[in-house]
Amino acid sequence: MIAGGGVAGLEALLGLRAMAGDRVRLTLVAPDADFSYRPLAVAEPFALGHAYRVPLSEFTEDVGAELVADAAVAVDDQAGRLQ
Repeated sequence: MIAGGGVAGLEALLGLRAMAGDRVRLTLVAPDADFSYRPLAVAEPFALGHAYRVPLSEFTEDVGAELVADAAVAVDDQAGRLQ
């Protein structure tokens, strides 16, 4: 499971698929269904541009991963303890 649909989350998703291939099942959990390239959003209030948005489903479908559009509130370690 990869928590987060930002740049780091997508890099992890693509990198893990490239390294592990079909030997792992990948799930991307993100609070928003879209990836937004935020550096471009700073110009939006001035009508000079807009943030580049792409549905996360495009990334997950391309690599054969599952998308869960929800927030991750905790992660269990291998012993079942919340982190």
